Amino acid sequence: MQTVTLLKNNFKKEESRNIDREIASEKKIKQLDNIKAQQLEPKLYGGNVIKNTSAIVIPDSEETLMLVEESRSKMLLKQKDPMMLEKKVNTTPVDYAVLNQLSQDFESRFVPQTKLSAEQAFWS
Repeated sequence: MQTVTLLKNNFKKEESRNIDREIASEKKIKQLDNIKAQQLEPKLYGGNVIKNTSAIVIPDSEETLMLVEESRSKMLLKQKDPMMLEKKVNTTPVDYAVLNQLSQDFESRFVPQTKLSAEQAFWS
């Protein structure tokens, strides 16, 4: 009788361990699937995920290059349009090198205010 009870207890402990292992392995599988999904579609996830992944390289196709050339030519035509010149519409492309440099130098160019000025203190 004791042997049967002992065997039942051992069986229950082993079954419990197996269930715990199965749950842990399912969690690991979900984590791995999530990582795969993030690598396949990083734009669907937060910025920290995108920042930690390497850049996605998309080769230019013939069609893409043709579209770029077409849009460039349209922009040049707009720049020469007399109505656009009259209204002083800026159609020049964005200089991303300058924009990136500004974002890198942001902390050195703009200092957060730590104290109130005399005028602000007076009116507050």
